[in-house]
Amino acid sequence: MKRILKRWCSLLLAGLLLLAAAPAGALAQEGEASPEMGVVYQWGDGETGVALRETQDSLEGGDSAWNQQETFSAPLGSYDDGSLYGQLTQRQKDCYNALADIPLSQILTAAEVNGFRQVKVRVDSLYGLTMTGSISGGTFAPDASSQALYREIYTDLCAAITALRYDRPEALWLSNMRYGIFWESSNGTSVTTRLVTFAFQLRYNGLEQQMHTQQMASAQAIANQVNRSAGLYQQVKQVHDLLAAQSTYCYVPADSKAQALSHQAYSCLVAGDAYEPVCDGYAKAMKVVCDLLDIPCVLVASKTHMWNNIKMDDGDWYNLDLTWDDMDDSRISHDYFLVGSRTVVDGAVFSQQKEHVEKNPWVNSSDLNQVTFQYPVKNQQAYEVVPGGYEPLRFPDVKRSSWYYDYVESAAGMGLFTGDEKGFFNPGNKITRAEFVQVLYNTVAPDYTLTQSQFRDVAQTAWYAEAVNWAAELGVVTGKGNGLFAPDASITREEMCVIVNNYITKVLQVTPEYDGYVFADDASISDWAKKGVYHAYAFGLISGKENDQFDPQGNTLRSEAAVVFVKSAALLEELGDPAA
Repeated sequence: MKRILKRWCSLLLAGLLLLAAAPAGALAQEGEASPEMGVVYQWGDGETGVALRETQDSLEGGDSAWNQQETFSAPLGSYDDGSLYGQLTQRQKDCYNALADIPLSQILTAAEVNGFRQVKVRVDSLYGLTMTGSISGGTFAPDASSQALYREIYTDLCAAITALRYDRPEALWLSNMRYGIFWESSNGTSVTTRLVTFAFQLRYNGLEQQMHTQQMASAQAIANQVNRSAGLYQQVKQVHDLLAAQSTYCYVPADSKAQALSHQAYSCLVAGDAYEPVCDGYAKAMKVVCDLLDIPCVLVASKTHMWNNIKMDDGDWYNLDLTWDDMDDSRISHDYFLVGSRTVVDGAVFSQQKEHVEKNPWVNSSDLNQVTFQYPVKNQQAYEVVPGGYEPLRFPDVKRSSWYYDYVESAAGMGLFTGDEKGFFNPGNKITRAEFVQVLYNTVAPDYTLTQSQFRDVAQTAWYAEAVNWAAELGVVTGKGNGLFAPDASITREEMCVIVNNYITKVLQVTPEYDGYVFADDASISDWAKKGVYHAYAFGLISGKENDQFDPQGNTLRSEAAVVFVKSAALLEELGDPAA
């Protein structure tokens, strides 16, 4: 019965989306529509003008068309906070900030034009841009040389609105909007951009301020009931259970207002009224309360459903679907509470359930550029409670579920690697030739004094000069030819193996027993590197990639280098290297 209810829930929402996708008849009569640019309202007198586009919240009764993805309490836009703001370009962030800074009181008192309250703001990075084209009947049409900039401007505005809706779900006045930019022209063939217009269709008869105040007071009351001295797991569970206890899924809305509010956090947060939530109402309420508690929480959507991702104290993100945990009136379920992407729930892998196939929340439009938003990468397994909670991560971007976690921790503990100025390890970044040799030098820690540089491109004052010249004198590195070392070039995987093998075989004079194993892409390994690659394999320092591939010319990543050096340090100790 429970699975049937869930399926019906998704079909109901899909039906609402399809109904909402039908264009309102009045829009066709407003202004001069420009199908190729998606404009629903235009105004101009030949010297000044504006073209407004319209956007609707896709899971709030809007268009059903969609496009195609560590610090624990990190500020908005920092590493792995899950925000869409952090994925915007700088100009899109400027638009986002300008929209976020508009007080609701200003929106409520703004001039109304064709049912939308219009607020004009200045966005410096969009002010004073020049485009060429033609002006006819007060309408500006960009020529071929300016069409790209025109698209970029409207893409940036739409991206900012989309991101703010997901980052700030308590802002119930953002659901139906128009947006555009005013321009001026003195010659009829070029325009200069001026103020940005954000226009809001107030769906609750001017009661938005009162409703927002009541909604946030209710959210704060729920947050106040959470035991902040308890572990994070218990805090999230309390929010989940408190919201579920006071809400009932809205299968049949009483009227149009109830239908609209069912998609808002208000319907789930404010108890005791006639308004109840559907999936996005639940998910938005969960995020609003978690935001008050400084618990990283984001909204995630598929074509027909919305749920949350929560970042837990182990540094990983997990799925939480409050809607599906509240479908049984007789009890509050925790089947979908902090589950991993590969967790089997109701007989199916979570991420493979069609209602949980993630969709990028960007409305597809032929006249806007593609914007790809990504949701956080989730742990594949469900969250595991540890008594007393998890210790803070050494590097916020090296998660416990990462295959290289233990190696990076060991490498850092040995002093071989440090984080950047923000404390991040950057495991997916390439490591340069100079950095790699420096870590080898740190691993061996030899007694060495630099006398003369061996390479023309390695200054004696360079931070890596001692390490590179030490390695050159021992014959561990030979450079790139012509007296050059190329310190800033990324080191390839086969170069990495050759350098480590050179130290072991030339300096320690140890040769491994090689069993004859051959990588599937052996033909791609350079002849000069094959001995180094297969010796490194025989020493147990490397194991290759998927499908028996080695990827010899691929760049070595910092995470991969950490693994090799931790294994190398253990091997050197086993071999009795006196310098190790």
